[in-house]
Amino acid sequence: MTRSIFLENGLNSLQMLSFLRVAHHLTGDAKYLAHYKKLILEHRYLSNVLLQKKVFPDEENHSDDQLGFVAWYPLLQLEQDPTLRAALRSAVRRHYLVVAPENPSFYTFTYATIDPGHAHLAAAIQNLRETPTDRRTWRMRNSHRADVVFDPTFRPLRPGPSSLTCSRPTNGMSKSGTRIPTSRTAAVTDGTRMTVRPTCCLIGWPLSRIPR
Repeated sequence: MTRSIFLENGLNSLQMLSFLRVAHHLTGDAKYLAHYKKLILEHRYLSNVLLQKKVFPDEENHSDDQLGFVAWYPLLQLEQDPTLRAALRSAVRRHYLVVAPENPSFYTFTYATIDPGHAHLAAAIQNLRETPTDRRTWRMRNSHRADVVFDPTFRPLRPGPSSLTCSRPTNGMSKSGTRIPTSRTAAVTDGTRMTVRPTCCLIGWPLSRIPR
């Protein structure tokens, strides 16, 4: 197995199973369900899905999180076989635990459809409340902000930026009542910054991780 196939086989397997399950639901054509079962029983697609979310030292990116949870949602609604649901619950829990510190709304609500007791629903709802509808990218600097506090206990699953102790307000107001720009832009120094569009990734990326 090549490295590229290994990195993509979990996500690709999840998407294919989801597509087939949805196709059968929409059309009622038995061929889609038959092929769905064949991929699980003969080609180990369910085994691939169990390790669908790649973590360090493998490559990962947030677009794969979005693609994954868009596929997870209909599959979790349509698959009712107890054995398959138990496997899917384990797989989606593994994926959710990686992204949970970011309080992603859509990912949390998707996970809650199969394991509501362990989904961080309050944080996901708060993320929606703080998500701005302003699509403009504002220039801002955060290096002077006293409310930007990094979590010293955070241990990332792969090398990357540190994590804040909590998501910072993104609704245009700081906790002190000071107006702040509503793009999720984080400055390290006066000349270094990164910008994330506020409504990208299905509300899946709050300002919970920014570089120092």
